[in-house]
Amino acid sequence: MNHPNRVCVLTILLTFACGGSSPCTIVLTGSAGKYAPFFSGTYACQPGAALWRSADNAGQFGISSSLGSTDSSATIGMYYSGELTAGHFTAANAPGFGVYIDSSINNGFSLGTYEWDANSTLGSFDLTITSVASSPAPYGKDYVIHGVVEATAVPNNFQDGSVEVHATF
Repeated sequence: MNHPNRVCVLTILLTFACGGSSPCTIVLTGSAGKYAPFFSGTYACQPGAALWRSADNAGQFGISSSLGSTDSSATIGMYYSGELTAGHFTAANAPGFGVYIDSSINNGFSLGTYEWDANSTLGSFDLTITSVASSPAPYGKDYVIHGVVEATAVPNNFQDGSVEVHATF
């Protein structure tokens, strides 16, 4: 499922609502086809922050990393229905949840944007949210959250191969 506005929302969210001081780490492995060199390693990331919009009862969460380069980056994002709570979520027990990777990769010739997804119909994910703190916002709520996500994200557009994700936030 493609969500064209999510990169913009997550960029704003990550810029203004970083989620506390806990360490944030992304580990990427697996076969990302010709982009594999960009998706192998352990990277520091910006802490997780989330929001919920009361108008459509939906929310987004994101963490981002530069992938060790100034010209390549990835955002590990999650979308969900309803207000966010601590708990254990998978595609089987949380069909309104999904995990995705949006990346910008400079392959030496051009900067491209690529996407991999894990939701109830693509790939798989296992998300454990250990703590949630909310505060009111004009659109609904902002959250600071902590937890772990494991996902196998599969291609959603021009790239090939899947990406394995482990993120602690």
